[in-house]
Amino acid sequence: MTLLADFVTAAPLPASNSDLSARDTFVAAGVVLWISTVNDARKTADYPVEKVLFAPTADEVASSGALAGILSDSDVLRRPKAIRAGPFVMDARDLFVAQATALWVNTVNETRSRTSLISVFNNLFRPTAADIGHSALLGRILSGRAPLPSPPPRAYSYPWYDLVELDGPHWAYEMWEQDNIAFICQTAYRVLERDVAGVPTIVQNGPYRFRLWLAESPYPAAPNKPRIVGWWMRRIAGEML
Repeated sequence: MTLLADFVTAAPLPASNSDLSARDTFVAAGVVLWISTVNDARKTADYPVEKVLFAPTADEVASSGALAGILSDSDVLRRPKAIRAGPFVMDARDLFVAQATALWVNTVNETRSRTSLISVFNNLFRPTAADIGHSALLGRILSGRAPLPSPPPRAYSYPWYDLVELDGPHWAYEMWEQDNIAFICQTAYRVLERDVAGVPTIVQNGPYRFRLWLAESPYPAAPNKPRIVGWWMRRIAGEML
């Protein structure tokens, strides 16, 4: 999906989750409900055997009568007090938020369809209002950056985009191993190569491979103490995102 690039609007567009208003969150919740409702219907027995995941395009978001109906029906979604009763008409900011939300949900569902052992129809992404307010991927999309083809590794539960997109090197500090799996910043990486001493030198998470080595910390040492030694990482050059 390509988000509309040019808007004629007096209101600034949200550039991150922290910029979302109550109206923005309402629109995003409507998009989530719309996509989930269509996919729930496709899961039923009367839908064709070859089920196809519903992943609306930007144009479908803009023209959907079903989405307009969800946003207009106060019995379906609780409206913020500032939104008057009656048909809900999306302005340019609403459309941007709706398209960004659809791209977010589509991306997660598509990733689950590729990586999960169970049908994506049994594992649909149904983000809550809290998810809308805190998702790193939605924040990335709102800022104008496209999702990566595959999710980046995480560092302490948070997506580590810089590790994939910036050359680095990147300070990881901690690493421990179990059964040929290296755990770096609390995320599992498969060990691909080791040096003569058996220390991991190349690791992989999803489609991404990284060089790994021990060196001094980038931070100053504490008074009268040596600088900490820990792990550094760098994505192997030349690989496609």
